[in-house]
Amino acid sequence: MMADQLIVVFDGGCNMCSMLVRWLSVLNKRDRFVFVSQQSYIDQFPDQKDTIDRLHLNDELVVWSHGVAFFGAGGVLLILQALGGGYILLKFFIQLFPRILLDRIYTWVAHHRYQFMGRRKSCHIRPPLP
Repeated sequence: MMADQLIVVFDGGCNMCSMLVRWLSVLNKRDRFVFVSQQSYIDQFPDQKDTIDRLHLNDELVVWSHGVAFFGAGGVLLILQALGGGYILLKFFIQLFPRILLDRIYTWVAHHRYQFMGRRKSCHIRPPLP
C-alpha cells in the first residue's frame, strides 16, 4: 500500500455503501483508495477497539489517512479532496454549510440507508491483498 492511499472502511452489507464503493472504484485511476468492509476490518484489526466500537455504534464510513481516522461527513470530504478535479469544487461548496449540519445529514442518511437501498447478506467487494 502506498503512503498516500486512503483506506475506506464501509458497510459491506449495505447496498448504498456498496454502490458508493463501486463508483469510487471506477474513479480510482490514481490508485488513491483501498476499500475494506467493516466486517473484514473488525476481523483484521481487533486491537483497534475504539474505532471498532464507534463502527458498531454509529455505522459510519471511516476513512484512514496517515494513521488518522475520519468519520462520517469528514470522511466524505476527504474522499472528495482525494478525487481531485471538479470534486474539489463540490467539497468547497459542501463546506459552505456548517459542519454540525453536515454531520447531522450524514448521520440521518447513514441511519436510514437500509430503508433507502436495502441490504445484502454478504459483501461483494473482495478484501485487499496483504
